[in-house]
Amino acid sequence: QIAKLAQELKKKKIDVIYASPYKRTQETATAIARATGARVIVDERLSEIDLGTFNHKQMKESAAFYEKMSPQEYFTAAPEGGESRNDVRARVYAFLRQINEAHNGETIAVVSHGDPLWMLGAACAHATNEESKKLPYPKFAVAQDITLDNFPTDAQGMIDIHRPYTDTIALSCDACGKKMRRIPDIADVWFDSGAMPYASVSFPFTSKNKKATKPEAYPADFICEGIDQTRGWFYTLLATSVMLGNGAPYKNVISHGLVLDKNGQKMSKSKGNVVDPWSTIEKFGIDSIRWYFYTVNAPAEPKNFDDAQIAKVLRGLILTAYNSFVFLNTYGKQRLAIDEAPVSENVLDQWIVARVNKLAGDVQKNMDAYDALGAGQKIEAFVDDLSRWYIRRSRKRMQRWEDRTDYQIASATLAWSLLMCAKIIAPFMPFFAEALYQSLKKAYRFNAKDSVHLEEWPVAGRVDGALIEEMARVRALSSAALAQRAELAIKVRQPLQKVFFKDAGFKKYGAVLMPIIAEEVNVKEVVFGVEQEKDVVLDTTITPELKAEGLVREVTRMIQELRQQAGCVPRDTIAVMLEVEPETQALLEPRVNSWKKDVNAKLVEFVRGRKFDAETETKLDGYKAWAGIRKV
Repeated sequence: QIAKLAQELKKKKIDVIYASPYKRTQETATAIARATGARVIVDERLSEIDLGTFNHKQMKESAAFYEKMSPQEYFTAAPEGGESRNDVRARVYAFLRQINEAHNGETIAVVSHGDPLWMLGAACAHATNEESKKLPYPKFAVAQDITLDNFPTDAQGMIDIHRPYTDTIALSCDACGKKMRRIPDIADVWFDSGAMPYASVSFPFTSKNKKATKPEAYPADFICEGIDQTRGWFYTLLATSVMLGNGAPYKNVISHGLVLDKNGQKMSKSKGNVVDPWSTIEKFGIDSIRWYFYTVNAPAEPKNFDDAQIAKVLRGLILTAYNSFVFLNTYGKQRLAIDEAPVSENVLDQWIVARVNKLAGDVQKNMDAYDALGAGQKIEAFVDDLSRWYIRRSRKRMQRWEDRTDYQIASATLAWSLLMCAKIIAPFMPFFAEALYQSLKKAYRFNAKDSVHLEEWPVAGRVDGALIEEMARVRALSSAALAQRAELAIKVRQPLQKVFFKDAGFKKYGAVLMPIIAEEVNVKEVVFGVEQEKDVVLDTTITPELKAEGLVREVTRMIQELRQQAGCVPRDTIAVMLEVEPETQALLEPRVNSWKKDVNAKLVEFVRGRKFDAETETKLDGYKAWAGIRKV
């Protein structure tokens, strides 16, 4: 193999051979020298890697040392008393740069060992540790050409255009032919950075107005940098511009804090608490990470980065908004025009339209004030209102509608709200906003652009502040009543006769808002202004009629869950089979027609069937019960 190699290198017209001070490499160098006539020079820098305590031991022992290391550790770790692969890389690269200068115009052959030659190739390729791991390992007695460029590099061959490496760069002047090098002495780098408003546009040399004292785009609307730049860039920008008599070079400053680990510690590779951004993006999506940084705290505060918090963003905001679209896409009437908010007599529609208009105005005010945190918090509150209140209270209007006109208005209102939401969140979550916009574009009619990012910012329409305020009270009162139910261990599906509030009631919209409270709390009557010790009191007397209604709701919920288990879609009709106690059957049977439509059942039988697509064993009114369904 060596003889074959020597003949191959003879064609290369080798002038000089460098070899490591080992017997076998010198024998190889001598064989090549006989064939090529080149002279041999021994250089210690070409020695094999020093494995310290593993020297003169079996290779499997040193292999075990490196076996479970990351690519970073594989090149930076050194055995006790030995050197790391990056140490080898530095010495062989220094060797190569030195002999390259010493042998101008000559062809050089290097005879060394596996790791030194591997690291020499990595240094010449400017490869990172991760990239180096993928480079082919040198083969015995096989020649390999190495290209050495003249980029400025550090000791390990990584490109670095900072001093002192940039001092090696020489350019040729087209005008005079002389060599051009970096000016050795410059002003303080912060002064250089502070001149940015002028230097970035070559002011005053490119100014059209020769009498101008400052660039046309001056001052900047805002600048943004880390909090560590307060005494650096922020200050020098200000100081330089004031010295020139132009006043502040920026109108607004956004200073962001440092990103720490979840325990508030500075991230460091040595501590092992560094987060890989790409794996986090793959796991949660870039928009989740964007939103986390906007809303976790004020910009200047440090961010204790935690995957669990990113997961909350994904579940809380993005999936809530996504599920709102899924509900619309599943139950809503499509192909409706949604360029403008629908005109509706339903107070829920009027309220959500007012909320959207208020959101557009509020977010614009926040962003005009460079308050991304405030804008984000308002968007989160709106998405919660849309999903957990508007859709929740409008579900029956779209799932089991009886009035076609109301169904279409509810569908159009929800679609328009989501369209406006897509436009408002576009600067914050560009990818999710685009997906939502394109999905609405396929299902509804509006003056659509190619992208949501080509849309104008939504103009805030009329805002009914009284309705928004009173609906917020509706939610608060309903929550208090539901909390009272939970405290009394009375299921929400069990209707009650009355709820009494100490609250005085509503000034403007009471007549249309009280039915919403009654439906949410599941009571027949809502009474305000009652003198009582507690803010809310429930009438817990359950009459036989109320009990029967509660059973109907319980059965409806149970059948809906069986529909899901059976994989039913909304349009699928089913047959329902029930086996219950005679007393329970006596309460349910006369009311079958009141819940058949809710579960889209064509047939209800009080018998235990043999053929079913889904079944359940449960309890109704404290007694054992069986239910089964099959698609019809």
